[in-house]
Amino acid sequence: MTRQDGSAISIGEIGGYYVYYGTSISSMTHSVTVAGGSSSQYQVTGLTPATYYFRVSAYDLQGIEGAPSAVGSKTIN
Repeated sequence: MTRQDGSAISIGEIGGYYVYYGTSISSMTHSVTVAGGSSSQYQVTGLTPATYYFRVSAYDLQGIEGAPSAVGSKTIN
């Protein structure tokens, strides 16, 4: 794993993750903070029927956010 500047980061240095989501790739206006670097999953609840777009970024123990992931999507019927 690496930081945005390319320097290495270990799992022990990860403070948590931000999960961004919304019904448009260009407007992911909702977010959830998932504390703890060992978390490997999170379930977003309460979504109404629509297609949602998601991306995730990690932050380190100092609170510095890394680069976001690629965007994924899920359609809720």
